[in-house]
Amino acid sequence: MGSTYFKKERTSGYTGQTGLESHGHQRNGMQRLWVAVRQLFPATAMELAAEAQLSDTTALIYLNALERAGYLWREPRPTRLYWLIRNTGRHAPQLRNNTSECYDPNTDTVHTVPATLSRWPGEPAPVGSAEFDLWKAMRMLRNFTVSELAMVTEQETVVVQQRVEDLHRFNYLRQCEPSLGETSYLLPVHRDNGEKAPAISHELGRLYDYKTKEIITIQG
Repeated sequence: MGSTYFKKERTSGYTGQTGLESHGHQRNGMQRLWVAVRQLFPATAMELAAEAQLSDTTALIYLNALERAGYLWREPRPTRLYWLIRNTGRHAPQLRNNTSECYDPNTDTVHTVPATLSRWPGEPAPVGSAEFDLWKAMRMLRNFTVSELAMVTEQETVVVQQRVEDLHRFNYLRQCEPSLGETSYLLPVHRDNGEKAPAISHELGRLYDYKTKEIITIQG
């Protein structure tokens, strides 16, 4: 980020990018923003910037760097809320080398900040992928066992079992009476939200529905 940054004047309302601040003031601004993130998440960039008394632009530079470094996760549109997923302590991670590195004083470690980020959720599972085929079969069968899904999709049982368990944890599938001694599952009508398979992030513990734009937190 260099030794200076633009900052909003501390008056009522947004005054734009005005004035230059020293490196010390910049560090204090990042500390205020880090404190705001830890206290307010989930929150928008504007809410965090206001709490930290920074311009939206300055806040976004730091927030985006923290996201690329794995400290934050940003919900997709329309909410674009920031969540703190790596809370290492009260000291703000510091950006170095033109934001290509992030030093964490809480853990005394340096993390690489990628130039770009493949945000979750990305594009829906493509046609022909295991996730797409399994979801298509679930919608077709409606009520099924792992063995039946594996047979219909020609996928390995362990792959099918993992996907079924994941969707069950997120309350997308319901357990039913056993069929031939094997647990059966039901895909409720209200969870059949089109051909795009829900995206699941084990790291975040969340499921994203491409049709409803709903984000669901893992159950149990």
